[in-house]
Amino acid sequence: MITVPTLPTDNLYKFLALAGLVIVVLSDVLQNARMSAINEKLDALRVEAAGTDAESKSIDADLARGSALTSHERELLWQRRREHTLHLAESGARLAIVDRLITEQHDIQVWSDVASAIGAVLMILGFGLWYHKVQVYQDRLLRAQAKDT
Repeated sequence: MITVPTLPTDNLYKFLALAGLVIVVLSDVLQNARMSAINEKLDALRVEAAGTDAESKSIDADLARGSALTSHERELLWQRRREHTLHLAESGARLAIVDRLITEQHDIQVWSDVASAIGAVLMILGFGLWYHKVQVYQDRLLRAQAKDT
């Protein structure tokens, strides 16, 4: 009959515990890195939106002075307004990007929390099994050896 070798369970328990620890740490590190990148993009889009809003107010103020403008100035102002209208359309697309990034932030948070929970369970399970099934007996052996010497 073939004898099945016994597995070094203490190493398996330690592996389980350390794998859980790595999952917890990596999920936090990767979440923070990705969230930082998303926040930078969101900040840039918000700054751009504020500039677009300021440009709209400037154009509206210039248009309010309509009769005080020369025909050349009026033509330049209308050209500026057309360009700004195109820029506003681009801003609408950027708003969709902002919505997508916010959704992505939420998804990253959820998956990071799930990974952290799984990692914590693995870590607690691994350290618990290692301590209760291996380390307690090793401690008893060491105490017995210490008494004998």
